[in-house]
Amino acid sequence: MFTIKDIIRITSAENIYCDTSVKIDAISTDSRSIKKNELFLALKGEKSDGAKFIGEAVKRGAFAAVTEKQDEVSAQIPVIRVENTLKALSDLAKAHRKKFHIPVIGVVGSNGKTATKDMLAFILGKKLTVLKTQDNLNNKIGVASTLLRLRNEQIAVIEVGTSFIGEIEYNSAVLAPTVVITTNIGLAHLKGLRNREGVLREKMAMVKSLDKRGVWIRNCDDEMLLKENYEDIRIIDFGIKNKRADFKAENITQTAEGMEFFLNGKLIKLPLLGVHNVYNALAAITAASLFMDISKAGNVFAGFEGTSMRMEAVNCDGFTIINDTYNSNPISFECAVTSLKEYKSKGKKIICCADMHELGENSEKFHYDCGSFLAQAKAADFLIIFGDKALFIGKGAIDNGMDKNHIKVFTEKKDIQPFLRQILTKGDTVLIKGSRSMKMEEVVDCFTTYSVH
Repeated sequence: MFTIKDIIRITSAENIYCDTSVKIDAISTDSRSIKKNELFLALKGEKSDGAKFIGEAVKRGAFAAVTEKQDEVSAQIPVIRVENTLKALSDLAKAHRKKFHIPVIGVVGSNGKTATKDMLAFILGKKLTVLKTQDNLNNKIGVASTLLRLRNEQIAVIEVGTSFIGEIEYNSAVLAPTVVITTNIGLAHLKGLRNREGVLREKMAMVKSLDKRGVWIRNCDDEMLLKENYEDIRIIDFGIKNKRADFKAENITQTAEGMEFFLNGKLIKLPLLGVHNVYNALAAITAASLFMDISKAGNVFAGFEGTSMRMEAVNCDGFTIINDTYNSNPISFECAVTSLKEYKSKGKKIICCADMHELGENSEKFHYDCGSFLAQAKAADFLIIFGDKALFIGKGAIDNGMDKNHIKVFTEKKDIQPFLRQILTKGDTVLIKGSRSMKMEEVVDCFTTYSVH
């Protein structure tokens, strides 16, 4: 991958007294997973300093370490000192990326990035060797670390997220994408991006990084994205409502197993719930069509397994739980509610929801609007609420016609499970949703431990 001399040059590091011709085959930022002869890059964050774990990395076989200049480190291996370890990581990833003349697909958007990335990598994997982002490691560290894993792959699918202005521009410079997928522009990470216009500007930074040979794959049902046009790059549209879509889903139906739709007269079966996942599937199919003949790929999603805790339908003993606890924002909340409404259930439908975080100064209004949407959609018979902000979901629901006697508020998460035991009967469907930090999967865990009456 790199020699010590390369690392010193790329990171503008201080020279060290060792054999600089020695080759480093891999770089790790986690001392626990370091392997023999790898380089340990000690990231320094707000709460922890990786330099403290150089000793552990040495014990596990690290050949050398990169740390910041101000760190006083005593180690039995060569230590390369740099001004900023995160920048060093990005610089190394950028240099490594330049060695590979392969298509690199960047996936951005407020919702659906991980699902789109996983679907696309699955389809491409039928023909090509694919490097993809693991889980949703889509920040500066995750993007750089993923690129450093590039070896003999023929194509890369990289998810890129953001929490603040400039993060996508930073990662785009490292990634140098040849294709960009933009799933949508929604209300997410508003604490750092302020409003939807700020979200749009941030997401478009990756599109603007494309050169004239680049391809932008765009959700043309998103009005904000539709207004963005660039004459110098190729634009391919996907959608459901807009007639201009190059890839348009038609005759969409939701079954107990997932979604079904037609694309150019061909039936597509997707083992995931929700119309929003049809959009993700369209984005993936559109991108895959650039590199393979989709019409000859058979049922492109046969054998595909969705990401855990994202609209994951689990058949329990007598009822169904829809586990959508990975994260939540207003758009994904409404998508989940719509999916529940369309879900064929023999019993009552229950929504158990918690706070949505990082929504900025209008957080209470966004929660209230979600409650309004829920009530007006008449998607649920009962609403369970957990969290201070989620109280406004309840208020929005009551103000828009939901019976307050069908709403239950909890201040302790542990009390939700006993209550569910009391009200669940066979044939019921429960949707559970909340932001990642609310850890609503802890409520899900109880469902496999008891039978309903």
